[in-house]
Amino acid sequence: MSRIRSRALLAAGLTSLLTSVAIAGTTAATTPSPTTNALVPSDSSPDMLPATTTDSAPVTTSPPPGQEITVTADLVEFGDGLVGLISNMARADGRTYVIAGRYQTEGDLLRAPEEAVLAAFDDVGRELWRTELDGRPTRVVVLNGDLWVYREEAAALTRIDSSDGRVLGDVTIDQYVMDMVAAFESLWVLINDSDANPIQLMRIGPDLSTTTVELPPDGTRGLDDPIPVGVAAGAGAIWVPMRAGGVAVIDPDTLEFTVMPVDDIGHEVQQVAVDGDVAGV
Repeated sequence: MSRIRSRALLAAGLTSLLTSVAIAGTTAATTPSPTTNALVPSDSSPDMLPATTTDSAPVTTSPPPGQEITVTADLVEFGDGLVGLISNMARADGRTYVIAGRYQTEGDLLRAPEEAVLAAFDDVGRELWRTELDGRPTRVVVLNGDLWVYREEAAALTRIDSSDGRVLGDVTIDQYVMDMVAAFESLWVLINDSDANPIQLMRIGPDLSTTTVELPPDGTRGLDDPIPVGVAAGAGAIWVPMRAGGVAVIDPDTLEFTVMPVDDIGHEVQQVAVDGDVAGV
């Protein structure tokens, strides 16, 4: 294919999941005081990552001559049987970044591979670099020229140089990461801390300090019910869906939030997307 079509596919995939509505008006909610801590970089990254991605140049492989990237609405395939989910891609500055692994069955796609690669491509689909990662890597975002990858089994957020794939270090995160987004010079991580209150939002600042905001639980989730898994940024705010609780809208500067109730929206909210000044749920 002449050009990789990740941007359009990502937009199309997201659009198919969301029913867009214009949201107006907010209902004030009590805002707990955010808790701030220092996020100390882990010294154990050489033990958790292959040596080639920590102390030396990343593993780099060029696609075989004539090898083309195959992109569908859900998947991207390249190299020797490497498959990545569209949801595990990021796009910035004319580059596309893909987390990909080797899967035996379609059911394997439901869980991140124990070992995978993070690969970078230019606009014509040419592979620029490839870095091996273990610990079941999933979710990648771009922030200030660096890539952040959540490695579920390693319980860590790994920071990677987007120019060449060098691993810059790890930070440990004890809670399960449901989603993350880069915005307002920070990394925003939606975490599952406990069954009692599954919705917490952690901000990781440029200095690696962390601030956690506890959002009110929706009070309706049963043991078998899904919990919200998305966080969105735009229109000057961070947005977190809370199902029957509506939508929480967080000010990125003060970390104060308001809640839009489902009575104003008209239905429960499982996901949010922001396009300019309009939020879709």
